[in-house]
Amino acid sequence: MISSEQVPLFKAAKYVLESWGLGPILPPADDAAAETPPADDSIAAEVKFSSSTIYGSVAGLVSKTQFEKIVQEMIGPDEIVDVTLLKDAVGELINTIAGNYLTEAFGSKIQFELAPPRNIPPEEWNGSRRCSAA
Repeated sequence: MISSEQVPLFKAAKYVLESWGLGPILPPADDAAAETPPADDSIAAEVKFSSSTIYGSVAGLVSKTQFEKIVQEMIGPDEIVDVTLLKDAVGELINTIAGNYLTEAFGSKIQFELAPPRNIPPEEWNGSRRCSAA
């Protein structure tokens, strides 16, 4: 069995979250008990990527309530955190994780194009985005 520490996407997400000072907030990649926040308390984003032979996307879903606290701490108590800012922050987080994932999984020999982050309506979230080879 592969441990979560060996999964490139998990390693990339862990690295980004820790480098952003968010600490160890990920459940293990093989944790079937990891909970998905309810749709009315969720923000999801996706970043699509492609090369001449590989295409796919990296997507993530966060609890709006929990992420709002994190963003507020990052920007300071005097700033207003609204839904637009939260969506932008989730998109940037997923974008950063996607870039680190591609480097972790494929090295620097393959050049990828990344699309701008796209917010996914919570009702469209299914958690089963895939990476495919052409």
